[in-house]
Amino acid sequence: MCKGEKLLRATGLTRAAAAALIVPIDSPFTGPFVTDLNTWGYSFQTDDGTAQWRQGKSDECEFATNHNLRNMFNDLGIETRSTWQGGPNRCYFIYHKDSPAVQRPNGVTGAEFTIGVNPISGLIVMIFLQNPETSAQQLWDVPHIQKHWLPALRASSDMAYGLWTATSGHYFSSLKYILSTPITNDDTVAIFERIMQSIDFELEEMERWPGHVFYPDDEEYKALLGKFFFLSSLVFGGFGVVG
Repeated sequence: MCKGEKLLRATGLTRAAAAALIVPIDSPFTGPFVTDLNTWGYSFQTDDGTAQWRQGKSDECEFATNHNLRNMFNDLGIETRSTWQGGPNRCYFIYHKDSPAVQRPNGVTGAEFTIGVNPISGLIVMIFLQNPETSAQQLWDVPHIQKHWLPALRASSDMAYGLWTATSGHYFSSLKYILSTPITNDDTVAIFERIMQSIDFELEEMERWPGHVFYPDDEEYKALLGKFFFLSSLVFGGFGVVG
């Protein structure tokens, strides 16, 4: 059974039955999210509305022009404006760099996560994800990374889960959309290319909203679902995905 098929099956089961398919069934990070970040050596920033903070930073959570997603957001009824413009889309910047919680000399990994959250529309946007393992391998210039060298809090899905619980009041059922833009991971791009070839779908068509829609019975849907949402998806209590 592929990852996506496991996830689809698990979302229709009781928690106890789903736990036999998905391990872990819940995120291990259940404390206040900022506390978890501090514990594992992350710094945490978000727009505070001041010119000083915004200086030298880009408005990553403005989606009409910065990400060219106006048509998609309009069709879904989601506001495109960021907090910089008085809108509901707020970006959070998480860094594993200069934190007092990192003790050993090689503890800093250089990981970065930029994630947008809009609780009103039920939206999470994965904008920039540079995980600790990949970052540490480059920063430390070592061929292999031992897992125990890394912070336990390191999966992008756990970061998204933490932000959602911190901003939505733990209302998991209000989460409707998980968006990743842009997609630059080589493995993910390769999956997209294979799928597009299998359905004879041209890139030019994919670039125009709504692109191509896959449904739960489609093998392509399961492949995409498994790639994007397998690691910690069930902690959100289940959600619908339209490709």
